[in-house]
This record gives sequence, C-alpha cells and structure tokens, in this order.
Amino acid sequence: MKAFVSALALVPLAVQAGSATSYTMKGRIVGFTVEKNGVCHLAIDTPDLPQYSRAYHHLEDGGLCNVARLAYQLNERVVVKANVYSYMAGNEGAITHGIENLELTRDDKAYWPPYGQRR
Repeated sequence: MKAFVSALALVPLAVQAGSATSYTMKGRIVGFTVEKNGVCHLAIDTPDLPQYSRAYHHLEDGGLCNVARLAYQLNERVVVKANVYSYMAGNEGAITHGIENLELTRDDKAYWPPYGQRR
C-alpha cells in the first residue's frame, strides 16, 4: 500500500516533465542579444503580462532572429507566441522561456481570415 501511495505521488512530476505553457506577448522589443551559436534573446515590453514583460526569451531560428533585430532597430511592435518549458529530468526544476512565433504589426491593423472581422 505504501508503494502504491508513493507511486501516485510521483504521477504529477511525470506529467510536468517536459510540459509547456504558451502565452502571447504584444509590444516593442526593449532588449536584444545574439550568441556566437546564432541563438538570440529578446525582451519585450508587454504591460498585459507583467510577469514576462522585459524578461529575456530565447529564439533559436536565425531567420526570426533577423526579423526580431529589424523590429528592435526600427522600434516596431511585435506579436510573439512564447512557451514556458519546465524540465524535471536531469535538470531539476529548470525553466526556460522560448519564442515559437514572431509577427511584426503596424498599428495592429493586420489580421487573419475570416476577412472583414477583427481579432
């Protein structure tokens, strides 16, 4: 019985291993760095999410890094889909924030279909 209870206690840890939570940030890039290996990091001022606002997120796609650099230099607004990954196995409790998608917008006038409707 004790082993069964112990096994149940470990289930939430197994569920969390490699889990991801995504969120969308909208704002201007206020920090930008590039490492030698091509990975860039950017920080976005997004008042709607104060816990992530101005915090660096990593971006491993070189093409998107170039777009992010341009947006940073031109002080343009971006819309970013980011993820919080938590890894339990091998790196106890490590959390990393990564960018999955980056979109440049001007005055929030761009939108996806159905046409004629705003988000």
